[in-house]
This record gives sequence, structure tokens and C-alpha cells, in this order.
Amino acid sequence: MTTLAPQPRTEYREPPAVARLRAAFASGASADELRAALREARDASMTPYQRAMSGELIGEVAKHLLFGGRA
Repeated sequence: MTTLAPQPRTEYREPPAVARLRAAFASGASADELRAALREARDASMTPYQRAMSGELIGEVAKHLLFGGRA
């Protein structure tokens, strides 16, 4: 049975990957470093299935199959 009583609020904690992205942006990191941090933050929020079905992974598989990984 649910209650209508106020529930205690939990403090939001930023995932470590998001905190690293925020720190990289604040430190004036290069575009490549920001892209890597952004990918890490995105991947941290995805389920394994979502990561497996992402276009990036499918592109890597296609590159490997078509060009032997040398593209």
C-alpha cells in the first residue's frame, strides 16, 4: 500500500563519467579530449544492449568485416 506522506529527498549524485566531462570542459580540454569524455559519459548511461546497437559499434564491426580493421 502506498502512502501519501512526504518522502525523504535523496541527493542527486552525478555519475563519475559526467563529472569527468564537466571537469574536462572547465579545464579547456582539446576537442578530442572532450569527444572522448562525451562518449564515455554517453556510454555510462546506456544499457549494454543500447551500446551494442549503437551506430558507432555497428560501424566498427562493418569496418572490420569489410576492410580487416584497416579503414
